[in-house]
Order: sequence, then C-alpha cells, then structure tokens
Amino acid sequence: MINYLSLTKTNSSAHPDFIRCLELYHQAFPPDERRPTDALTALLAQQAFSFYTISLNKNLAGFITCWNFSQFAFIEHFAIFPEMRSAGTGSLALQKILHKQTLPVILEVELPDSTEAVKRIRFYEKNGFHILSKQYIQPAYSREKKPVEAWLMGNQQPGTLQLNNFVKHLHTEVYPFI
Repeated sequence: MINYLSLTKTNSSAHPDFIRCLELYHQAFPPDERRPTDALTALLAQQAFSFYTISLNKNLAGFITCWNFSQFAFIEHFAIFPEMRSAGTGSLALQKILHKQTLPVILEVELPDSTEAVKRIRFYEKNGFHILSKQYIQPAYSREKKPVEAWLMGNQQPGTLQLNNFVKHLHTEVYPFI
C-alpha cells in the first residue's frame, strides 16, 4: 500500500480536525512551550501563519504550524499522534513542508536532557536539519509563562549576522511578550 500524505491549511478553530489537533497540542507540548489557546486560534487569520493538519491515507495524523517570512520560514510546532509515530509519517510531513520552501527553514528544539528530546533532535538531523545555535532562549508566550532554553536547528547554514536577524525577527513577530 502506498502512503498518501496530505497537508491541509486550517483557518477555522471550529473545524473538527483543528479541535482534535488542539488536544494533541496540549498533550505534546509543556505549558511553557505553547501559546494560550485563544492566542493560537487568533493566529489562524494571520497571513504569515499557517496551521496545517497532516493526514496519512485520509486519517488525521497530526499538525504542523509554520510562519513564512520574507527571508526564512519558521516551524513553530509539529506533532504526530502517538499511534501514527515510528512509521515515517513525521518525515513525510516534514519533507512535504520543506518541499514547499525555497527559503531557509528554522525551528526550536528542547535541550537534549531526555531520551525523547535526543530522539527528536536525531529525527530533525535525519531530515536534513543541523544545529545552528545551542545558546538560544525561546521567549515566553505570555506573561504567565516562562522562557525556555532551547537549541535552534535549520535546514541551511546561515551566517552569524543572518541568524541573528532571524532570531530578532522571531522575537518581534512570533513572541509578543518580550
């Protein structure tokens, strides 16, 4: 059987797939690593932000959120339902997103202080990403949340100045509470 993976941009917080993915969002990311639900829902109307549901053979498999800026793209959140993991679904979805991009793609990944975190870093490396910075702080998503130490990974190697510009852009466009 050939696996057919599709990405569907979701603009409605009432869509059943968005609601199921929202449950996964809360399960997959600790509170300090996710937006308040109302803030995430408000982003659905923004031009630069995309919330994609991922389906494999017409079965909902997960979601990926992306920001498209003029000089780079940023994958903010990416999660696959547990029952769909370890079958290549995540790699298929990531490759489909990367295929849509001509610009560098960056993302944040948690520090490698757990088995799951190390697996996640290896997953991204297997899919063409490499570590850009081990000295990165993900700003807080709200006044009630804390900043998170993280690593930046990317599918291209920008120069130091370009990376610094990417980080400044992230901090002003993605994280409103700095």
